[in-house]
This record gives sequence, structure tokens and C-alpha cells, in this order.
Amino acid sequence: MSVDIYPEYHRWQEILTEFVEAIQDELNPIRLEALLRQHNLSTRVASEIRRDPVLKAEIVQLLESKIEEAEAGYEEYWLEYYENNIQRLLGEGELDLASRTQLGLHPNIIRALETRFSFRPTGDLNTFLQNYRRTYFTPQCPQYLGTITCINGAAKYGNIEMIQRLLPDMKADFIIANLLVTAAEHGQIEVVKFLLPNPNIKDLNFAIGVAARHNHFDIVELLLDNPKVVSLGDVVRPAVKFGRADLIERIIDDPRVSARSVQVALEASIEHDNDEIFYLVLNNPKIRNFDDAVEMTIAKNDLIKLEALLAVGSKIGNLDYLLVRAVEKGNLDAVKLILNDPRVQNIEPSTMEAIHTIRPDIMGVLLADSRMGNPWEFLRMAIIANNFEMVKLILTSPKHVDLGDAINKAISYERYDILKLLLTDSRISDLNSALELAVSWTRPEMVKLLLQDPRVTDISRAVNLAERTRKHTILQMLANFKRELTDD
Repeated sequence: MSVDIYPEYHRWQEILTEFVEAIQDELNPIRLEALLRQHNLSTRVASEIRRDPVLKAEIVQLLESKIEEAEAGYEEYWLEYYENNIQRLLGEGELDLASRTQLGLHPNIIRALETRFSFRPTGDLNTFLQNYRRTYFTPQCPQYLGTITCINGAAKYGNIEMIQRLLPDMKADFIIANLLVTAAEHGQIEVVKFLLPNPNIKDLNFAIGVAARHNHFDIVELLLDNPKVVSLGDVVRPAVKFGRADLIERIIDDPRVSARSVQVALEASIEHDNDEIFYLVLNNPKIRNFDDAVEMTIAKNDLIKLEALLAVGSKIGNLDYLLVRAVEKGNLDAVKLILNDPRVQNIEPSTMEAIHTIRPDIMGVLLADSRMGNPWEFLRMAIIANNFEMVKLILTSPKHVDLGDAINKAISYERYDILKLLLTDSRISDLNSALELAVSWTRPEMVKLLLQDPRVTDISRAVNLAERTRKHTILQMLANFKRELTDD
């Protein structure tokens, strides 16, 4: 690309700079006048321009318009150039970045380039070059990028010839090791084979893990028996993810696969719904604890795998806690399945969780369980939470609950509808204390409700309390009630 098309706007920018400097230079009016005449901008003398701010602004505006005009032409030229040549440049494996850099690319041109290469448009040349070298590689790479960047590109795109040419310049061990990792990441098995004999490569654990994560299992199998691979932990999860049951079966008993990695295989098989691998590792003696796996089956509502895990019972640490987790997830079927296991001892934490999560369906199952103790505490919590449906459900329990305390809680927390519900229970015989409490808390609506109930038989203590505390509205209600009794 010829430098003859060096943008016109750069020239006008230089003129503007000179003009501003000349205006500021009070001692050299001759320079300013010469500049104006040279570019046919004005025949006015410098002293006039200094005295007349309007004239000065007009000349600056004229210069800026010249710059914009030249800039637009320059931008149009390069956009047209790339429109016509970008595919050819890429097809030839060459992008003439060097000459573009020399020309000082305008941000709009750089944005056009970034758009062509599907990069985020920034208008910044260095950012564009960084993105380009991370994404593309061409045989002409050393002409416009560093040696390390180029050799990494060669590993990424499988150019062994360039690797051979540039490798002698690589002195640091880690650079050569990184080349193999790059090749493994991008599935370049021939490059991996070429680099493997290099004595500077001392550890293949990371490389084999990278190859597995990117689904390049031909490279995994190439490296599998290499003595420089001392751990296969990073292979396990990707192998499950990509459904490589054959590989899991091959490595699961390998001493380079830890107990934790086998457990990861089990959990990953649940995550990725791989039944074959799940049953392949389920009974592996390396696995010590199933708790995390059980939680995953609950979260995924995978009842078949949950039942299988419960059947291998010795590896489950705390079924009571797992029951809580099932309630927390709102998984009714999992709750029923876990409750069927005799190792569940304490279901109270799960019952509390059912109240918190407002799950009457689960609460009903828990209340019906023989391991349920006195449900009074749960009734209290439901009243405090103002959970009408849960209170109604607990009242159906055949087990004894202290309804007197329940009524007191309803009054204390001002739960009118729940109090009304509790009053329908025939197990309550005396409401005199409840009336006194309603007066104490200044609950006129509740006082009115209680006065309508025939189980209120003595209002004297309530009247005394209302008089002492000067609760006139309630006192009037009690007086009216007294008169009605007298009239009757």
C-alpha cells in the first residue's frame, strides 16, 4: 500500500496546530500572516485577527471544516479498500497490519476492522492487535507480532513447520510446555506428538486436563499412559460430561484417580443425567460419602438415583439433614422416599423448614409420621408466621397440642383470623384468661370476638384490668356485655 494516500486531514491538522501556535506567539505576527496567505485562508494581518475574536473563530472553524472534509475522504477510502480486499487478504493468509500501523489508523477505521473480524469495536489499535493475534494466525505472523505470540498461534492452528522454525529461539521451559497445552486445547494432536519428546516438558497433568475439557479425547488417550501424567483428576469430570463411559471404566480404578475424583464422577453423572456412568461408579469402594450426591438427586428430582443411593446406606452420613434439604427444595416425593428410611431419627428440623417454606403438603406428610413429637412448637411458629393454612393443618393432628397457649399467641401477635379458627376447636373449655389477655394487649376486635363465645364465663378480671389501664372503649364493650347478661 503506497504512502501516497497519507491522509489529507493530517496535513490540515498540522496547519491548525501551526495557526494556534502563531496566534499565541505575540512576538511573531509575520509567521501568522505568512501561514494565512500560504493556505489562502485570509489576507488579513495578524494584528487584526488578534483584536477580532469573531474573525479568529471563523478561521479556526474554516480549518476544522477542512480537517473534517479530508478525514471523511480518508475514512471512505479505507473502508472501500477493506470492503474490496478483506476476503482476499484473509484468503492469502496475510493482513498488511504493518503499513496500516505506519499510517496511524483513525479510530473509525479500526472500528471497521474490528467489525470485519467480529471483535468488540473499541477504535483502539493496540486492543485490535491483541484481539487479532489471539484469534488469527497467518504464516506471515513474525512480520507483525512477537515470536512467542506467533509460535503459540502455530500450535493453535497446527503449523508444525513454523514451530520447528521458531522453537530454537524459545529458551524458557514454561513457554514450550505452554505450546503443548495450547495444542491440546485446540485438538492439534500432531503438534502434541511433535512436542512430547521435548525434554523441557516435565509435567502433562495440566495438558491432559485441558484436552479433556475441550473434548479432545484422542489426545487424552495419547497422553494417558505417559509417565509424566501423575494425576487423572482433571480428566474425570469432562469424561462424564461428554459421556465417555468407556474412559471412566478404564481409569476409575487407576491409582492416579483419587477417592475424591471418583466421587466427582458420581456427582457429575447425576448432573449430566448419565445413568451408565452412575451405576458404573456407584459401588466403587473409593467413595466414602454420598451426602452431596443425595442432595443433587433431590435438587434434580431424580428419584431413581436417590433410591439407589439410599439403598447403599452405609455411605450416607446424616439423613435427618438431607430430609431438611428435601423439604427446603419443596420436593415432596423425595421427602416421602427419605421418610421411608428407618435411619431418619429427628424430623422436627424438617417440620420447621416446611413451615418456613410454606409447604402444607409436605407438612401433612410429616405430621402423619410416627416420629413426629408434640406439634405445639410448630403450631406456635405457624401462628407467629401468620400461616393460616399451616395452623389449620396442625389442628387436625391427633396428637395433643396446647390450644390455650396457641390462643394466647394469636392474641399477642394480633392474628385475628387464626384466633377465630382456634375458637372453633371444641377442645378449648375456658376463655376467661384469653379475654383478660386481649384486654391487656388492647385488642378490641378480639375482645368482641371472645365475648361472643359462651366459654367466656367470668369477665370480672377483664373489667378490673380495663378500669386500671383506662381502656375506655374496651370497658364500654364489657359493660354492654354485662347489661346483655342482666337483661337475659
